[in-house]
Amino acid sequence: MTIVKSYYYLFYKLYKFFLSHESTKWLADVKAIILLCSLEVWLLFSLNNYFDFLNHHHSKLSFFSLKVVLPLFFVLIIKWILFIKNEDWKGYVQEFDKLPYKKNRKGTWIVFAIVIVSAANFVFSFFLNPPIHLK
Repeated sequence: MTIVKSYYYLFYKLYKFFLSHESTKWLADVKAIILLCSLEVWLLFSLNNYFDFLNHHHSKLSFFSLKVVLPLFFVLIIKWILFIKNEDWKGYVQEFDKLPYKKNRKGTWIVFAIVIVSAANFVFSFFLNPPIHLK
């Protein structure tokens, strides 16, 4: 599976998760995209924290700093290209719906692990290098 197809599969599982609950069906695709953005932002902030920790440096991040705006811009451009500009994701959803149950179940656990590891990584990075006002 290519990286782009794997990325669409991650989106697919998140999308299906939101569709599976009656209260979250509305705008399930938007919610899945927002969750994908969150995972990516968590990864970027974690990398920043690890970089600062390894360099014994504590950078102060503000929302409008280049260190924050540039990665966020990059994340949003990726979302625009993959999900908004063209709606290829709908074809991938149909393709992934045809996967065998066992393969889809295995994919569900992999996606679940990715989400849990991403969240744990984010929390751990702040444990190593907490924000200045929390020290």
